[in-house]
Amino acid sequence: MRYDKETVEKFMEALKQIPSIRYASKKAGIHPSTAYRWIAEYPEFHKLVEAHKVIGRDNISDLAESVIVNKIQDNDLSASKYWLSHNDERYVEVKRVPFFQYLERSTRELLSRREEDDPILQMLYHHYLLLEDHMSREVARDKMRNVLKAFFSDNYEEMIKFEIKYEEWKKGRSQDSSPLN
Repeated sequence: MRYDKETVEKFMEALKQIPSIRYASKKAGIHPSTAYRWIAEYPEFHKLVEAHKVIGRDNISDLAESVIVNKIQDNDLSASKYWLSHNDERYVEVKRVPFFQYLERSTRELLSRREEDDPILQMLYHHYLLLEDHMSREVARDKMRNVLKAFFSDNYEEMIKFEIKYEEWKKGRSQDSSPLN
C-alpha cells in the first residue's frame, strides 16, 4: 500500500476512536504490518500515531467512566466500590505486601545502626506498632521476630528484652494519650 494523505487521515480518525493499530488499520483499509512499517519509516507518521493514541485512550477512558457512573446511578454496588477504591483515598485498599517489605527493610536498616539507648529504638517501636495496626498481633510479632533474629543472630535474650521494652513503651504511650489524663 502506498503512503497517502487520505489513508493516513482515515487511520488517524480510527485511532482516535479506539487506540489500536489493528483496529485503525482495518478501518483505513491497510494491513497492520503496513502501519508498523510506516511508523518505522516516517517519523511524522509515528508522532501522529502516538498523539492520536493518547486521544483515543482519553476517549475510551471517558466512555468507561460514563459506564461506571451510569452503573452507580443504577445502584450497582460493585461499580460504587470500584469508583471509590480508585478515586477516594479513604477507600483505597492498602497494598500490604510491598508495605511490609518496606517496613522490614527499613527496620533492618534501623537495627544495623543501633547503639545503646539510641532513639532508633523509638522508631523500631513505631514500626512494630504499624505492623500491629495492619495485622493480628501474633502475625506482627512473627514478622518482627524474623527481622530481629537476623540482627541479634538468634540471641533470644536480646529479642525478648526488645519485646519487653516495646510493651513498656506501648503501655506508656497509651497512658499518655488517654483522654482521662
